[in-house]
Amino acid sequence: MSAHGRRDAEVREVLSQWTEGVESWVGDDPAEVAEVQSLLLSKGAAALHTGRINTARLALRRGVDLPIPTDDTGESATRWSRRSYALVDLAEAELASGDPEAALRALSGAMAQAPAPQIVADVARTRASLAPLHADPRWRSMFGIE
Repeated sequence: MSAHGRRDAEVREVLSQWTEGVESWVGDDPAEVAEVQSLLLSKGAAALHTGRINTARLALRRGVDLPIPTDDTGESATRWSRRSYALVDLAEAELASGDPEAALRALSGAMAQAPAPQIVADVARTRASLAPLHADPRWRSMFGIE
C-alpha cells in the first residue's frame, strides 16, 4: 500500500471513530440536520472503505433518510447530489452484506434523486463491487443496457 493509501485509511478510521453517536445529534434546525447528514454520510463512506459493512449500512441509511431542507443558496442541490452518491455507497454495503434487493433499491433511489443521473449511473457502473448485479434485468433496465 502506498503512503497515500495508508494515509487515506488512517483518515477514514479516525473519521469513523470521531463520529460515534452522531445519529443522536439531530434536532430541528436545518443547518444542524445538514451537518449531521454530512457527518453520517462521511462516517458511512469511511466505514465502507475500512470494511465495517454493518456500520456503513447503518450510517448511510440514517444519513440518506434525513430530510434535505430547501434553500435559495444552491446548497440543497449539492446535498441531493451527495445523497445520490451515498446511495451508491449504500448499495455497495447492502450487496456486501448479502442483500441484492436492498442494493437495487438504493441504486434506484440514487437514480431517482440525482440532479445528474447520468453521472451517478457512470459511478455505479464503474464500481467493481457492484458487478454481481450486472446480470440482473433491473440493473440493465435502470442503466439503459440492452
